[in-house]
Amino acid sequence: MDDRIYWLWLVMIFGPANSRIWELGAGSSNAKEFCAALRSGNVPGITAYEKQRAASVGYEEASAIIEKCEGSGINVLGYDSEDYPARLREIANPPAVLFVRGDLELLKNRFTVCIAGSRMPSEYSQKITSLLSRTLGSKGCVIASGLSAGTDQLAYDIAMDCGNRTLGIYGLAIDRFELNEDVADYENSVLISEMHSEMNYQRPKFSGRNRLITALCDAVVFVEGSLKSRGLDLCLNCIRQGRLLFVVPPHDITDPRFMGQAWLLRNGAKPFFSDTDIMYELSRMGVDFLEYDARDGEYTAMDDYSFFTDEVPDNRKEKNHPANRKRNAVSEQLDKTSRETDLSRLGEKEKDVLQLLKSGTRLADEISSVIDMDISDTLSLLTMLELDGYVRSYPGKRFGLQ
Repeated sequence: MDDRIYWLWLVMIFGPANSRIWELGAGSSNAKEFCAALRSGNVPGITAYEKQRAASVGYEEASAIIEKCEGSGINVLGYDSEDYPARLREIANPPAVLFVRGDLELLKNRFTVCIAGSRMPSEYSQKITSLLSRTLGSKGCVIASGLSAGTDQLAYDIAMDCGNRTLGIYGLAIDRFELNEDVADYENSVLISEMHSEMNYQRPKFSGRNRLITALCDAVVFVEGSLKSRGLDLCLNCIRQGRLLFVVPPHDITDPRFMGQAWLLRNGAKPFFSDTDIMYELSRMGVDFLEYDARDGEYTAMDDYSFFTDEVPDNRKEKNHPANRKRNAVSEQLDKTSRETDLSRLGEKEKDVLQLLKSGTRLADEISSVIDMDISDTLSLLTMLELDGYVRSYPGKRFGLQ
């Protein structure tokens, strides 16, 4: 019998993210032997409820779930499967079974950065999340997300829209997750979960999902969170597992929404000022997984705010070489042509924004009022226009044409 059936059967008995599988199974040499002992009731320390589950659930139920997954493009990996991520085997409570949809290669030999924060991020945090997802992805990093509402979802959506590599760690059943309708498939993307909807078992707490995020990531960037934020559990997991933790300094030291960041920074977390801070640390770990122009990372200079303003400091501008001038001229012409060509593809709201900005820069709140759109939707729209090269953001929460 397929060994994956044994592993999935164990998860159906104990539940996903349950360390009891490893505690009770420590005396068995393999999953098949452990399952046989459970079915016969010969496992020291087993509870009455666990005995009842072992007696009532059959191998055929686990087999049926695996067959259904294979029919819908979902890979099922047991703990001893060849493609099971090596990093997950290193943690104390690895998933006995992992459901995977998409490119399995993204779980191997790639620098992965998780962007996490509030479910209701401020405008400031949304901007940082958008820029991070775009820039780190373009430099060869896989952008990881816990796929919760707010910061997680924004980071994931923008990375997907940009064609960057993404890793989604879903806390619910994998067959319940739906891709954005604008995304056709899982190219450059992988989605994982410990659950399938037919397992008939209560989902684990989000702390269970968090252990997978930090195990699979090289770094976590915490963008925003209060002292009650669930994201703090993710950050503590990150520290326990020896991963890099970067924290965006509070936007307002008097605002409770940012107190979680202040607490982490006071306790020694690395402050985040630019994506180059992260690239510096990653390049020290090995350059093979980074894009060529990202391999010479360094810490951000105190006078370098190019990450937020899109301005290039004088000491980093390209030399005025004839070859550079020619290349830049061609690039500008291509960008101009691309924008003119794509204008017809924009929706009415996007066109309204561009028409409004022809008269000069405007505040985000003002744009929201004029085009009659909720501020959060307006910010998302402005972010996508900025990514496509139509709009540019300025200090003071102002936006203008590129």
